[in-house]
Amino acid sequence: MRNKGILSFFVLLTLAVILAMPGQSEAFDAKFVGTYFAAGETGVIGEDPVDSSLIVTINKDGNCSVIYSIQGTTLFGDAFTDEQGVCNQTGSGELSCKMLAFDYLPPCKARPDGEVLANTVDNFVITFDSGFQEISITASGMGYPPDVNPLDPGGATPVFEFAGSFEGECVTVP
Repeated sequence: MRNKGILSFFVLLTLAVILAMPGQSEAFDAKFVGTYFAAGETGVIGEDPVDSSLIVTINKDGNCSVIYSIQGTTLFGDAFTDEQGVCNQTGSGELSCKMLAFDYLPPCKARPDGEVLANTVDNFVITFDSGFQEISITASGMGYPPDVNPLDPGGATPVFEFAGSFEGECVTVP
């Protein structure tokens, strides 16, 4: 039950941070808006990287979401994670995004309430080709214990650090 409370707290914290970000109500450059699929490798620093894939959705208000798949691995102890965050344009074809995520093991017989492993803050740099149909993503981040605010960790020691790179394309209507 405690894990559900912690998870609920950080969901509300994430929403509050995203809504409080300055400039998020302003129009976002439409050429970046869309859903993208990307594949590549990611890994905990100091360990071998694993194959992984992302579905990235960038909205017209600058908010973005990522579904991060690391199926068939034990990286972070989970197979999927959803991330929410905000993007800022840093170049004519580049975005810088700050993402928040929970690394959570779902409920099972051994863990009836599930288990929150870490709260992560991730940095994505997304570079677009001139037609905004292909992307390159560089990602890095840190995971902190479940009771630590990843945006203001104070002196908390990260549980892990990770890095990854991905190549992908815009999802289009046939």
